Amino acid sequence: MTIHLPPKDLIALPDIARILHALQSPQHSWLTGGTVRDSLFTQHHPLIPLPSPTVPSLDIATSLPLDTVIHTLHKLNLSLYTLYPRYSSLSVTIHHKLHADIATLRIDLSSDGRQALIAPATQISQDCLRRDFTINALYLDSKGQIFDFHQGQNDIILRQLRFVSPPHISLAQDHLRILRFLRFISPFHHSSIPFSQDIILALSQHAHSIQKLSPARKGQEIKGLLSTPKPSKALLLIQSLKINPFFTPLIPPQIPQNIDSLDSWHQRLATLVSSNAKLPELFAQFEFSKSDKKLIRQSLLNLTHDGTDDPP
Repeated sequence: MTIHLPPKDLIALPDIARILHALQSPQHSWLTGGTVRDSLFTQHHPLIPLPSPTVPSLDIATSLPLDTVIHTLHKLNLSLYTLYPRYSSLSVTIHHKLHADIATLRIDLSSDGRQALIAPATQISQDCLRRDFTINALYLDSKGQIFDFHQGQNDIILRQLRFVSPPHISLAQDHLRILRFLRFISPFHHSSIPFSQDIILALSQHAHSIQKLSPARKGQEIKGLLSTPKPSKALLLIQSLKINPFFTPLIPPQIPQNIDSLDSWHQRLATLVSSNAKLPELFAQFEFSKSDKKLIRQSLLNLTHDGTDDPP
């Protein structure tokens, strides 16, 4: 199932229409986050591919209390869900080909860099302030109306990646946003648009906080970054900012010129690491599943057999 559809087609999909309609009364619910972003991006840039997850996940924001959401899900015979009461949210399995993350409107009162202290919000204009990028702060209702408080639609059209909050504040609120920014550069930021100085300065000053992230989250983001159409854009930015040490042993002194032409994320990773001797350090810094480790090792073995593991 693909959810990379224009907004009006997206909300007309039976599974999405059913859950949005059920969550509409007496208040409102909206599709938001990556669901809306990818829908609009595909509409404006149909020739630029976006990664498609194995199981698509909807992002839904609602003004309903969490217990009302749970009651509504039960009425829909959707009982396979995981609660996250700290964030007043839950993740529900609609069916084996579609998941939904449903969160009540909220504001972040404070944060330690990963965990936020939250309070209820009443308006999506408040809820959107806690989001990372303008392209992720869009809300689509069941009638097809898009609510955009930070010019996110224009940024999608221009392919411009901007933070909702000032960059240094946003990165202090959530350390993961550094890796998310790097992952989103391709395809969401056009290479002809220079990054603002406040973004460059914030990335440089907060790069050390990557070390505070768990190996599992770092591995997940790196896998995502290397799955984008042109990972070289992010890799070259890491080099230019001189923040390579926080990615050891992943980023070599020179980025291989063929990195974007390789077919898979694990081939790209193997080309960057280039040696089995670096794998223990890699797996200590970046956690991967057993199957992913097997793919990485096989790709390294193929490099050795092909004789392509020499420096570029």
